[in-house]
Amino acid sequence: MLDNSNFPNTFFFKNKLLSLNAVESHNVYGERLMNFSQKQYREWNVMRSKLGAGIKKGIENFGIKRDSLILYLGAASGTTVSHVSDILDKGFVFAVEFSAQPFSKLLNESKIRNNIVPILSDANKIENYKEIVPMVDIVFQDISQKNQVFIFIENMKRYLKKEGYGYLSLKCKSIDVTRKNKEILDESEEILKDNGFTVIKSISLAPFEKDHYLTIVQFNDSPNKIDVNIQQRSREFDNSQRRFSSNNDNRDSGHFNNNNNNNDKLNNNFRREKKDNVEYRSKNNNSEYSSRNNNRNNNRNNNRNSSSENSNNRNDFNKYSSNNRNQERKTNSNSERKSYNNNDRKNKNNKSNDNSNFESFKKSQSNNRR
Repeated sequence: MLDNSNFPNTFFFKNKLLSLNAVESHNVYGERLMNFSQKQYREWNVMRSKLGAGIKKGIENFGIKRDSLILYLGAASGTTVSHVSDILDKGFVFAVEFSAQPFSKLLNESKIRNNIVPILSDANKIENYKEIVPMVDIVFQDISQKNQVFIFIENMKRYLKKEGYGYLSLKCKSIDVTRKNKEILDESEEILKDNGFTVIKSISLAPFEKDHYLTIVQFNDSPNKIDVNIQQRSREFDNSQRRFSSNNDNRDSGHFNNNNNNNDKLNNNFRREKKDNVEYRSKNNNSEYSSRNNNRNNNRNNNRNSSSENSNNRNDFNKYSSNNRNQERKTNSNSERKSYNNNDRKNKNNKSNDNSNFESFKKSQSNNRR
Protein backbone atom coordinates (compact mmCIF):
# COMPACT_ATOMS: atom_id res chain seq x y z
CA MET A 1 0.00 0.00 0.00
CA LEU A 2 2.80 2.44 0.84
CA ASP A 3 5.49 3.31 -1.70
CA ASN A 4 8.97 4.29 -0.54
CA SER A 5 10.42 7.64 -1.56
CA ASN A 6 14.07 8.61 -2.04
CA PHE A 7 14.29 9.83 1.57
CA PRO A 8 14.25 7.68 4.73
CA ASN A 9 11.02 7.35 6.73
CA THR A 10 8.99 9.02 3.97
CA PHE A 11 6.38 7.28 1.82
CA PHE A 12 3.74 7.85 -0.82
CA PHE A 13 0.13 6.83 -0.41
CA LYS A 14 -2.31 7.60 -3.25
CA ASN A 15 -0.15 10.48 -4.48
CA LYS A 16 0.16 11.87 -0.95
CA LEU A 17 3.47 12.32 0.81
CA LEU A 18 3.71 10.82 4.32
CA SER A 19 6.36 10.75 7.03
CA LEU A 20 6.64 8.19 9.83
CA ASN A 21 5.35 9.91 12.97
CA ALA A 22 8.07 9.98 15.64
CA VAL A 23 5.52 11.05 18.30
CA GLU A 24 2.34 9.00 18.03
CA SER A 25 -1.07 10.72 18.24
CA HIS A 26 0.54 14.12 17.84
CA ASN A 27 0.23 16.48 14.88
CA VAL A 28 2.03 19.81 14.49
CA TYR A 29 0.04 22.07 12.13
CA GLY A 30 -3.29 20.28 11.82
CA GLU A 31 -2.12 17.61 9.37
CA ARG A 32 -3.98 14.31 9.08
CA LEU A 33 -2.71 11.17 10.84
CA MET A 34 -2.94 7.74 9.19
CA ASN A 35 -2.34 4.25 10.56
CA PHE A 36 -0.91 1.38 8.50
CA SER A 37 0.25 -1.96 9.92
CA GLN A 38 0.45 -0.72 13.53
CA LYS A 39 2.45 2.39 12.58
CA GLN A 40 1.32 5.96 12.42
CA TYR A 41 2.12 8.39 9.60
CA ARG A 42 1.70 12.12 9.15
CA GLU A 43 0.53 13.70 5.91
CA TRP A 44 3.17 16.10 4.59
CA ASN A 45 1.56 19.23 3.13
CA VAL A 46 3.78 20.01 0.12
CA MET A 47 2.09 23.39 -0.36
CA ARG A 48 3.68 24.58 2.89
CA SER A 49 7.11 22.96 2.62
CA LYS A 50 9.90 23.50 0.08
CA LEU A 51 11.59 20.20 0.92
CA GLY A 52 8.25 18.39 0.72
CA ALA A 53 7.60 19.95 -2.71
CA GLY A 54 11.04 18.80 -3.88
CA ILE A 55 10.43 15.23 -2.68
CA LYS A 56 7.01 15.24 -4.32
CA LYS A 57 8.62 16.27 -7.62
CA GLY A 58 11.00 13.31 -7.39
CA ILE A 59 14.28 14.98 -6.43
CA GLU A 60 17.09 12.58 -5.56
CA ASN A 61 18.38 12.24 -2.03
CA PHE A 62 21.87 13.60 -1.51
CA GLY A 63 23.37 12.94 1.89
CA ILE A 64 20.23 12.87 4.09
CA LYS A 65 20.30 9.77 6.31
CA ARG A 66 18.55 8.68 9.47
CA ASP A 67 21.55 9.63 11.63
CA SER A 68 22.50 12.87 9.84
CA LEU A 69 23.16 16.24 11.46
CA ILE A 70 21.25 18.99 9.65
CA LEU A 71 21.49 22.76 10.04
CA TYR A 72 18.12 24.22 9.04
CA LEU A 73 18.13 27.99 8.38
CA GLY A 74 14.75 29.73 8.39
CA ALA A 75 12.86 27.19 10.48
CA ALA A 76 9.82 29.43 11.14
CA SER A 77 7.24 27.65 13.32
CA GLY A 78 8.59 24.16 12.56
CA THR A 79 6.33 22.83 9.79
CA THR A 80 9.11 21.30 7.69
CA VAL A 81 11.42 20.85 10.67
CA SER A 82 8.92 18.46 12.27
CA HIS A 83 8.99 16.22 9.18
CA VAL A 84 12.80 16.40 9.12
CA SER A 85 12.59 15.26 12.75
CA ASP A 86 10.59 12.23 11.57
CA ILE A 87 13.31 11.45 9.00
CA LEU A 88 16.17 11.77 11.53
CA ASP A 89 15.11 9.18 14.09
CA LYS A 90 18.79 8.78 15.00
CA GLY A 91 20.08 12.26 14.15
CA PHE A 92 19.51 15.91 15.06
CA VAL A 93 18.24 19.02 13.33
CA PHE A 94 19.53 22.44 14.46
CA ALA A 95 16.73 24.88 13.63
CA VAL A 96 17.64 28.60 13.36
CA GLU A 97 14.86 31.20 13.37
CA PHE A 98 15.09 34.98 13.76
CA SER A 99 11.46 35.97 14.49
CA ALA A 100 10.29 35.48 18.07
CA GLN A 101 6.62 34.69 17.37
CA PRO A 102 7.12 31.57 15.20
CA PHE A 103 10.10 30.61 17.33
CA SER A 104 7.79 30.17 20.34
CA LYS A 105 5.88 27.44 18.47
CA LEU A 106 9.16 25.85 17.41
CA LEU A 107 10.33 25.90 21.02
CA ASN A 108 7.16 24.14 22.21
CA GLU A 109 7.59 21.49 19.53
CA SER A 110 11.20 20.87 20.58
CA LYS A 111 9.95 19.95 24.06
CA ILE A 112 7.99 17.08 22.49
CA ARG A 113 10.58 16.06 19.87
CA ASN A 114 13.98 15.50 21.43
CA ASN A 115 15.97 15.66 18.19
CA ILE A 116 15.08 19.34 17.46
CA VAL A 117 17.52 21.98 18.76
CA PRO A 118 15.84 25.43 18.45
CA ILE A 119 18.11 28.47 18.04
CA LEU A 120 16.80 32.05 18.15
CA SER A 121 19.34 33.93 16.03
CA ASP A 122 19.99 35.78 12.79
CA ALA A 123 21.44 33.56 10.05
CA ASN A 124 23.54 36.50 8.88
CA LYS A 125 25.51 36.38 12.15
CA ILE A 126 26.98 32.91 11.93
CA GLU A 127 29.22 33.28 14.96
CA ASN A 128 26.26 33.71 17.33
CA TYR A 129 25.45 29.98 17.36
CA LYS A 130 28.94 28.53 16.93
CA GLU A 131 28.83 27.19 20.51
CA ILE A 132 25.67 25.19 19.74
CA VAL A 133 26.00 23.94 16.17
CA PRO A 134 28.75 21.41 15.37
CA MET A 135 30.00 20.50 11.90
CA VAL A 136 26.98 19.12 10.05
CA ASP A 137 26.28 16.83 7.11
CA ILE A 138 23.54 18.95 5.53
CA VAL A 139 22.76 22.66 5.39
CA PHE A 140 19.20 23.46 4.37
CA GLN A 141 18.13 27.07 3.87
CA ASP A 142 14.69 28.61 3.41
CA ILE A 143 15.20 32.39 3.84
CA SER A 144 13.53 35.11 1.79
CA GLN A 145 16.20 37.83 1.77
CA LYS A 146 18.01 39.63 -1.00
CA ASN A 147 21.40 38.24 0.06
CA GLN A 148 20.11 34.70 0.65
CA VAL A 149 22.81 33.13 -1.56
CA PHE A 150 25.60 34.74 0.47
CA ILE A 151 24.00 33.73 3.78
CA PHE A 152 23.95 30.18 2.47
CA ILE A 153 27.63 30.33 1.44
CA GLU A 154 28.79 31.73 4.79
CA ASN A 155 26.98 29.04 6.78
CA MET A 156 28.24 26.31 4.44
CA LYS A 157 31.82 27.50 4.83
CA ARG A 158 31.52 27.63 8.61
CA TYR A 159 29.48 24.53 9.50
CA LEU A 160 29.46 22.03 6.59
CA LYS A 161 31.62 18.95 6.73
CA LYS A 162 33.95 18.09 3.88
CA GLU A 163 32.01 16.71 0.94
CA GLY A 164 28.76 17.66 2.66
CA TYR A 165 25.62 18.75 0.81
CA GLY A 166 23.62 21.93 0.80
CA TYR A 167 19.94 22.43 -0.11
CA LEU A 168 19.10 26.00 -1.09
CA SER A 169 15.48 27.05 -1.49
CA LEU A 170 16.03 29.97 -3.87
CA LYS A 171 13.30 32.63 -3.80
CA CYS A 172 13.88 34.61 -6.99
CA LYS A 173 11.46 37.47 -6.39
CA SER A 174 13.11 38.22 -3.05
CA ILE A 175 16.34 38.95 -4.94
CA ASP A 176 14.90 41.04 -7.78
CA VAL A 177 11.28 41.46 -8.81
CA THR A 178 12.06 42.96 -12.24
CA ARG A 179 14.23 40.17 -13.61
CA LYS A 180 13.37 36.74 -14.95
CA ASN A 181 13.66 33.74 -12.65
CA LYS A 182 16.05 31.90 -14.97
CA GLU A 183 18.49 34.82 -14.99
CA ILE A 184 18.54 34.94 -11.20
CA LEU A 185 19.03 31.17 -11.00
CA ASP A 186 21.96 31.26 -13.43
CA GLU A 187 23.61 34.12 -11.59
CA SER A 188 23.17 32.36 -8.22
CA GLU A 189 24.70 29.17 -9.57
CA GLU A 190 27.72 31.12 -10.86
CA ILE A 191 28.23 32.67 -7.43
CA LEU A 192 28.12 29.23 -5.82
CA LYS A 193 30.61 27.85 -8.33
CA ASP A 194 32.98 30.78 -7.79
CA ASN A 195 33.05 29.95 -4.07
CA GLY A 196 34.10 26.32 -4.52
CA PHE A 197 30.74 24.55 -4.69
CA THR A 198 29.57 22.05 -7.27
CA VAL A 199 25.98 22.58 -8.39
CA ILE A 200 24.50 19.10 -8.62
CA LYS A 201 20.91 19.87 -9.56
CA SER A 202 18.34 22.65 -9.64
CA ILE A 203 14.60 22.02 -10.04
CA SER A 204 11.61 24.33 -10.15
CA LEU A 205 9.10 23.85 -7.35
CA ALA A 206 6.13 24.89 -9.48
CA PRO A 207 3.18 24.39 -9.20
CA PHE A 208 3.59 23.90 -5.43
CA GLU A 209 5.72 27.03 -4.93
CA LYS A 210 5.76 29.89 -7.43
CA ASP A 211 9.10 31.53 -8.41
CA HIS A 212 11.08 29.01 -6.32
CA TYR A 213 13.95 26.66 -7.14
CA LEU A 214 15.54 23.97 -5.02
CA THR A 215 19.28 23.87 -5.70
CA ILE A 216 21.53 21.09 -4.38
CA VAL A 217 25.25 21.76 -4.08
CA GLN A 218 28.28 19.90 -2.73
CA PHE A 219 31.23 21.53 -1.02
CA ASN A 220 34.48 20.11 -2.38
CA ASP A 221 37.20 22.59 -1.43
CA SER A 222 38.47 23.48 2.02
CA PRO A 223 37.63 26.98 3.29
CA ASN A 224 41.32 28.05 3.32
CA LYS A 225 41.59 27.64 -0.45
CA ILE A 226 38.76 30.06 -1.18
CA ASP A 227 40.06 33.57 -1.88
CA VAL A 228 36.69 35.22 -2.51
CA ASN A 229 35.49 37.53 0.25
CA ILE A 230 31.81 36.73 0.75
CA GLN A 231 30.83 40.07 2.28
CA GLN A 232 32.58 42.03 -0.45
CA ARG A 233 30.90 39.84 -3.06
CA SER A 234 27.55 40.47 -1.34
CA ARG A 235 28.09 44.23 -1.54
CA GLU A 236 29.03 43.99 -5.21
CA PHE A 237 25.90 41.97 -5.85
CA ASP A 238 23.71 44.57 -4.14
CA ASN A 239 25.38 47.37 -6.10
CA SER A 240 24.84 45.55 -9.38
CA GLN A 241 21.16 45.09 -8.52
CA ARG A 242 20.83 48.78 -7.75
CA ARG A 243 22.53 49.75 -11.02
CA PHE A 244 20.24 47.43 -12.93
CA SER A 245 17.12 48.86 -11.29
CA SER A 246 18.32 52.46 -11.81
CA ASN A 247 19.01 51.77 -15.51
CA ASN A 248 15.53 50.34 -15.90
CA ASP A 249 14.06 53.39 -14.20
CA ASN A 250 15.99 55.70 -16.54
CA ARG A 251 14.95 53.63 -19.53
CA ASP A 252 11.31 53.74 -18.48
CA SER A 253 11.35 57.46 -17.75
CA GLY A 254 13.27 58.48 -20.92
CA HIS A 255 10.20 59.20 -23.01
CA PHE A 256 8.99 61.67 -20.38
CA ASN A 257 12.02 63.99 -20.68
CA ASN A 258 10.61 66.13 -23.52
CA ASN A 259 7.34 66.58 -21.70
CA ASN A 260 9.20 67.57 -18.53
CA ASN A 261 11.18 70.23 -20.47
CA ASN A 262 7.99 71.66 -21.95
CA ASN A 263 6.39 71.70 -18.52
CA ASP A 264 9.40 73.60 -17.14
CA LYS A 265 9.04 76.25 -19.88
CA LEU A 266 5.36 76.66 -19.18
CA ASN A 267 6.03 76.99 -15.47
CA ASN A 268 8.66 79.68 -16.09
CA ASN A 269 6.28 81.68 -18.31
CA PHE A 270 3.57 81.40 -15.71
CA ARG A 271 5.92 82.65 -13.02
CA ARG A 272 6.89 85.70 -15.15
CA GLU A 273 3.26 86.59 -15.78
CA LYS A 274 2.57 86.24 -12.12
CA LYS A 275 5.44 88.61 -11.25
CA ASP A 276 4.15 91.21 -13.75
CA ASN A 277 0.70 91.03 -12.25
CA VAL A 278 2.12 91.46 -8.78
CA GLU A 279 4.09 94.54 -9.85
CA TYR A 280 1.04 96.08 -11.50
CA ARG A 281 -1.00 95.47 -8.41
CA SER A 282 1.66 96.97 -6.19
CA LYS A 283 1.57 100.26 -8.15
CA ASN A 284 -2.15 100.75 -7.74
CA ASN A 285 -2.31 99.12 -4.41
CA ASN A 286 -2.28 102.29 -2.27
CA SER A 287 -5.12 104.05 -4.03
CA GLU A 288 -7.25 100.92 -4.19
CA TYR A 289 -6.53 100.17 -0.59
CA SER A 290 -7.44 103.69 0.58
CA SER A 291 -10.67 103.73 -1.44
CA ARG A 292 -11.61 100.35 -0.10
CA ASN A 293 -10.95 101.49 3.45
CA ASN A 294 -13.06 104.63 2.97
CA ASN A 295 -15.93 102.60 1.60
CA ARG A 296 -15.69 100.20 4.46
CA ASN A 297 -15.69 103.00 7.04
CA ASN A 298 -18.70 104.67 5.41
CA ASN A 299 -20.58 101.42 5.36
CA ARG A 300 -19.79 100.83 9.00
CA ASN A 301 -20.97 104.32 10.00
CA ASN A 302 -24.17 103.92 8.02
CA ASN A 303 -24.80 100.61 9.63
CA ARG A 304 -24.22 102.06 13.07
CA ASN A 305 -26.58 104.99 12.41
CA SER A 306 -29.23 102.73 11.04
CA SER A 307 -28.89 100.45 14.02
CA SER A 308 -29.19 103.40 16.45
CA GLU A 309 -32.29 104.65 14.63
CA ASN A 310 -33.80 101.23 14.77
CA SER A 311 -33.12 101.02 18.48
CA ASN A 312 -34.73 104.44 19.09
CA ASN A 313 -37.76 103.46 17.06
CA ARG A 314 -38.06 100.31 19.05
CA ASN A 315 -37.88 102.23 22.33
CA ASP A 316 -40.56 104.67 21.18
CA PHE A 317 -42.80 101.90 20.07
CA ASN A 318 -42.35 100.13 23.40
CA LYS A 319 -43.23 103.34 25.29
CA TYR A 320 -46.30 103.92 23.16
CA SER A 321 -47.48 100.37 23.57
CA SER A 322 -46.97 100.49 27.35
CA ASN A 323 -48.93 103.78 27.63
CA ASN A 324 -51.77 102.33 25.60
CA ARG A 325 -51.89 99.31 27.82
CA ASN A 326 -51.99 101.43 30.97
CA GLN A 327 -54.82 103.56 29.59
CA GLU A 328 -56.78 100.49 28.62
CA ARG A 329 -56.33 99.07 32.08
CA LYS A 330 -57.56 102.34 33.69
CA THR A 331 -60.63 102.57 31.51
CA ASN A 332 -61.48 98.96 32.16
CA SER A 333 -61.13 99.41 35.88
CA ASN A 334 -63.31 102.56 35.86
CA SER A 335 -66.04 100.91 33.84
CA GLU A 336 -66.01 97.96 36.16
CA ARG A 337 -66.36 100.23 39.18
CA LYS A 338 -69.31 102.13 37.63
CA SER A 339 -71.13 98.94 36.79
CA TYR A 340 -70.56 97.69 40.31
CA ASN A 341 -71.94 100.88 41.86
CA ASN A 342 -75.03 100.81 39.64
CA ASN A 343 -75.72 97.27 40.63
CA ASP A 344 -75.41 98.17 44.29
CA ARG A 345 -77.89 101.01 43.92
CA LYS A 346 -80.39 98.78 42.16
CA ASN A 347 -80.10 96.21 44.89
CA LYS A 348 -80.64 98.79 47.59
CA ASN A 349 -83.70 100.15 45.85
CA ASN A 350 -85.11 96.67 45.48
CA LYS A 351 -84.61 96.05 49.19
CA SER A 352 -86.31 99.25 50.18
CA ASN A 353 -89.29 98.41 47.97
CA ASP A 354 -89.53 94.99 49.51
CA ASN A 355 -89.53 96.46 53.00
CA SER A 356 -92.28 98.91 52.18
CA ASN A 357 -94.42 96.20 50.68
CA PHE A 358 -93.96 94.06 53.75
CA GLU A 359 -95.02 96.88 56.07
CA SER A 360 -98.12 97.53 54.02
CA PHE A 361 -99.01 93.91 54.15
CA LYS A 362 -98.70 93.93 57.91
CA LYS A 363 -100.99 96.93 58.21
CA SER A 364 -103.64 95.31 56.06
CA GLN A 365 -103.60 92.23 58.19
CA SER A 366 -104.01 94.14 61.39
CA ASN A 367 -106.99 96.02 59.99
CA ASN A 368 -108.68 92.88 58.96
CA ARG A 369 -108.44 91.52 62.49
CA ARG A 370 -110.10 94.48 63.86
